[in-house]
Amino acid sequence: MLSFENVAKLLPHAQQLVNSKYETHILAGLNSTLNILCKFERQIMDTKHRKLSDPDYRNNRELQEQMRKCQACVENQKLMKKEGKPSELEEEVAKTLQHFEQAKENAQHLQHLRLVYVNSAEHVEFKAAHGGVERYIIIRIPFRSLLSFRKVAKISIDMLESKFKQPIVVIANRTIISTRAVSHATQKRPRSRTLKAVHSAILDDIVAPSNVTGRQFKSTVEGRKIEKVFLDPLDREVMEPRLDSLTHAYAKLTTHTVHFEFSKPTAFQQKKLESQRQKK
Repeated sequence: MLSFENVAKLLPHAQQLVNSKYETHILAGLNSTLNILCKFERQIMDTKHRKLSDPDYRNNRELQEQMRKCQACVENQKLMKKEGKPSELEEEVAKTLQHFEQAKENAQHLQHLRLVYVNSAEHVEFKAAHGGVERYIIIRIPFRSLLSFRKVAKISIDMLESKFKQPIVVIANRTIISTRAVSHATQKRPRSRTLKAVHSAILDDIVAPSNVTGRQFKSTVEGRKIEKVFLDPLDREVMEPRLDSLTHAYAKLTTHTVHFEFSKPTAFQQKKLESQRQKK
């Protein structure tokens, strides 16, 4: 019989199932977590309301113990770190996403936000072109969360950037299979696991919430290759302050240097930009 005392012990096992590479294990872990939260939702909410309304909370040992169990049910449900202890930044990012999901004004995006999880997060410092030191945050999410994240990428990135006051780069974890990998003769390497395909997918991830409209390759007399990536001109106002961070992030993740620019707006985009300027 499932009791409230055993919930804190069961949740780590459910999280291990969710982190599995097998679909049946993932579904079992998600269903177990959903059943636990649905069954004890009322008890968790009542305990939290008691904490707010009880003036003698610090001296009430019984209520403190119940709050500890409630917190174990809901904390770090957005964090899926396979190895090691989560850092303070990772816990803060996971809690921020969880609070954002629970906000009433985001009810229309709930079906997508609840499927977005965090694998890791790290601060990155680099020397900008003007000579100063700038920072940004790289957040890694599971590949199975990517489709849902893309549907709420704009509001999620805006919320995280307003929280941490620095650019946010979100990428999905992918696996590159070497051409020298040993496999069965009947098993071919998927095109999506090639080096070129993964690097192209990473580029699509880091430019979110904008998108790539074109790429240009040039070779200099000295033999150097210059790659330009063109972004949607409608996103210039949002993306322009982040271009240095995106360039450094792509070089850090792929060892390739690219130069970001904005493509020439079409007649329709030009009219849209002019209407936006008039509204301001």
